[in-house]
Amino acid sequence: MDSGDIDELLQQMQAARFPSAWDGCRVWASGLISWHLAHRLTTWAPLQDLQDLAQTYIQHVDAVVACALHATAVDQHLDAPDGADLLRIPLAPAAQRLGEDVVFDLLVQAAPPDPVLASLLHSIPRWIDAGDSTTRSKGEFIIEQARDVLTVNAEYGYALGDRLRAALETQQRLDNLHDSISTPSHPDDGPDFYTGAPDIQMHLMALNNVEAALLADRIAGTSNPTRERERLLLRAALTDRTVLGLGEHASADTRTQVREAARALLDWDREHGTHTGQIDADAPQWTDHPTDYVRQEYRAHLERISRPVLDQETAPTAEPTPAERGGGRVAADGSSSAAGPGSPLEHDLADDASALYGRAGKAYDAGRFAEAAGLYERAVTGLQAQHGPDADATLQALLEWGLACYNLRQYDEAETHQRRALEGRIRTLGPDHGDTLNTRVRLADTVGALGRFTEAEVLARENIDLGEAKEWSLHESVMAARLTLAWLWRRQERWTQATELAREVVDQHHQVRDSDSRFTLAARHLLVECLLHTGDLVGAEHHAVQVLQLRTEKLGTDHPYTIVTRLDLARVLQAAGRDQEARPLAEQALSTAERVLGDDHPHTQGLRELLSA
Repeated sequence: MDSGDIDELLQQMQAARFPSAWDGCRVWASGLISWHLAHRLTTWAPLQDLQDLAQTYIQHVDAVVACALHATAVDQHLDAPDGADLLRIPLAPAAQRLGEDVVFDLLVQAAPPDPVLASLLHSIPRWIDAGDSTTRSKGEFIIEQARDVLTVNAEYGYALGDRLRAALETQQRLDNLHDSISTPSHPDDGPDFYTGAPDIQMHLMALNNVEAALLADRIAGTSNPTRERERLLLRAALTDRTVLGLGEHASADTRTQVREAARALLDWDREHGTHTGQIDADAPQWTDHPTDYVRQEYRAHLERISRPVLDQETAPTAEPTPAERGGGRVAADGSSSAAGPGSPLEHDLADDASALYGRAGKAYDAGRFAEAAGLYERAVTGLQAQHGPDADATLQALLEWGLACYNLRQYDEAETHQRRALEGRIRTLGPDHGDTLNTRVRLADTVGALGRFTEAEVLARENIDLGEAKEWSLHESVMAARLTLAWLWRRQERWTQATELAREVVDQHHQVRDSDSRFTLAARHLLVECLLHTGDLVGAEHHAVQVLQLRTEKLGTDHPYTIVTRLDLARVLQAAGRDQEARPLAEQALSTAERVLGDDHPHTQGLRELLSA
């Protein structure tokens, strides 16, 4: 990257405009944090053992940095509605707003238009006020990290805009070092290991894109183990390449980062069984040499992406349980693409299977299942032609095509696609690979929806047995299989058994995922149904209210999953004799259901029945 490239990128960034000053502050805050994570990784060390919760902490730090930037912008009269003046915000005064004597009031009084951001900010003072030291220290850590992000960035530039050039120039120096420093003497550190790798700038950009996508997952309440694993791999390989480039100039702190990042990837793959290289992660040779494992895995990664396979950044997260799959007739409105139907861009993408797959995922995540199914069909055709019927890309697209059909209640077609995907996974990966387990449990859901309960239970129990044999009792696919069993028992009106198992899954999932993850919400949604039918209306209302609140925040009021949650809460209220509360909720949900799902959808009909009672 030469100075002309930097100037061009700077001009593009400086011309950016936003819906509000708050939105702009959040975007620029994320940039400051990304730089801080790369250059001050040791300050984030307390998060290393928190796994998915680490993203929640980072999300809170992001909110606090954005709040400090916005307050400084208001004070300096730089808060134009489109964010045009935000790059002039001085960083040192923003850091001072996070001092111990003023930060509490800043967070309490913050009033961003986004309710999710407001909730993040207002939760921190409550934690600090909490009586127990653990909760209080959580809030204090977030504030300290946010203050350090601004303080350290202020050492490199006076204003927010100064950091744009600093970040690009720092990366340019890394690129130059990588190209100019001689080959290290250690034979394992030879340059051949990263032959064919993208340059450092593109590698860092790929990592930033994955981290941004993970943050979006967290905000949306979803989880994506494949994406998290990619983040670990890209970060481990990037730190290794940086040390190789810097050679003797690499600091002790940077070398420590290499070892820690390599260990994190190795531990993840040993826990989840997700290695892609020739030698399994459990091999003892990696224990003392985790960096060698990173190099094996990154080489396998390069071999995979050298073919035009799926863009993991846009890959959708498969829905984990049938309770989450309301389904419905949703018109293809084209909002997932900047181009309208029939436009030149539409035709350009028509033969690009990876692009079709990405668009299908966006439509699926938005609840536009009919549009998603059509796009998946075209994607599968293209991927199969490009890579073959048993390629990972083809099998994953087949699985998700089946999920879209499931949500449309086209269960026979869903079974066809998911059974093909499972047979391919078994042939290529074996019966107990994580991807195979994930595929099998989706097929069990579909077979159960077709009323073949015994066959579905056999599939679910097979998943549980295979996973537990690998000590994966808390693996997502194993917990999903337990939830499938609970759902099957619910379909057979075995309410006591279904309730006990659903409650167990909810409790287990809280050990490894946040309370607002999509899987946890699905489990709690099923628990609402079970508690309603067993007469625990207080418990049913408690879970229904929380699930509705979180789904509304994460998915919006028009998403099919939000609509069905409104229906269930209205049923709980009606069963409790609180018709005055149930009817307005049902009326509001009915108007949305008629518009989004159509008159004949079961959720629409259920709302009408409730209102006519």
